Amino acid sequence: MADKANTTKFPAHERAITSAVFAAFSEFMSMTWPLIRAERDLAAFTGLGWDPAVDAWIRDAEAAHDATLAALKDVIALPVMQEGDSLLRIVARLWDRAMRSSDPAEVADLRDFIQNKQRLFRTERRDTVGNAINRLLESGIVRLDIYLNIISRQDPDEDLSASPTGTKVPPHAPTCAIAVAELEPAT
Repeated sequence: MADKANTTKFPAHERAITSAVFAAFSEFMSMTWPLIRAERDLAAFTGLGWDPAVDAWIRDAEAAHDATLAALKDVIALPVMQEGDSLLRIVARLWDRAMRSSDPAEVADLRDFIQNKQRLFRTERRDTVGNAINRLLESGIVRLDIYLNIISRQDPDEDLSASPTGTKVPPHAPTCAIAVAELEPAT
């Protein structure tokens, strides 16, 4: 199974140059689906009875978590070089907060923030690089929303593909169904 990635072919005449932050954020994004996949696998485990396969799931989740945090650290540490870099670093900081938080209220606040302020994560740049940055920002926010949906489940029997009922989440908001669609091969 292959992970999907947004790519942009730059016309030779534009000489589009991406920054180090853009490259590091792209590398970070390649680690988000393995992290989401590992968290999804662990989220399905109810804790009733112990299966040796769970040890492998936990190891995979910890490895994905550590690798993703290391990539985030790289993104956050790089200096801003062009328009859009600061937005990429803000999204990286949001991911970092979400991954380090053990407070359900903070996770809920992060979800509320990204759902209500998603329109702010767009660069005004209207060239090829600006379009690539905007696609990267959108992917980062959508995947963060999926990740937060998985880690904030209250009921282990909750359907991860369903939109949360009785919440402020609009019906068009990303749910785990997006993750399932991108993670699982079409049949």
